[in-house]
Amino acid sequence: MSVKSIVLFECSICKRRYDTEQKAKGCLIRCTRFKVFEKKYPEVKDKHCDFANGGGWIKRDLKWHNDYCLDLQDLINTNHPDIAKEHRSVLDGNMGRFLDDCHYDEYGLWGRLLSICKKCFKEWGQPYYALRCHHDGSTDEGFGGAKRSVKKLEWIEPKPKRMNPSER
Repeated sequence: MSVKSIVLFECSICKRRYDTEQKAKGCLIRCTRFKVFEKKYPEVKDKHCDFANGGGWIKRDLKWHNDYCLDLQDLINTNHPDIAKEHRSVLDGNMGRFLDDCHYDEYGLWGRLLSICKKCFKEWGQPYYALRCHHDGSTDEGFGGAKRSVKKLEWIEPKPKRMNPSER
């Protein structure tokens, strides 16, 4: 038995380690591009999870949405050219699966697109609220059609639904 020394190279941004310097430099370049994208489109700081829990939304417009999609597509195509061969649009659901399965950092950026209502371009804290957006600042909660007022954070209770004896 013997002890063998190994040399690893670490990316200074994400701290991932590689067996070759070339792989580590490639990671550093990808991480730098990623950080530039994050700086251009900063995420909402959500200290108490109010935003993620549907406590509000940020109004975006069609131009912002299109710019985000195009810049994200460029980032993915540049950082991962293998995906560009298979998926041509960031709006392709399979791209999200591919990014997630490969554990790419861009998956979080792609997932942000799902949290934006495609009709009024309000960015919610999670896709659940974007899918249930009424475009007036409220969302369906799903339990008997309860409506949640986002601005006041109060519940509007639904009327109980009577069931026929045959439905029981």
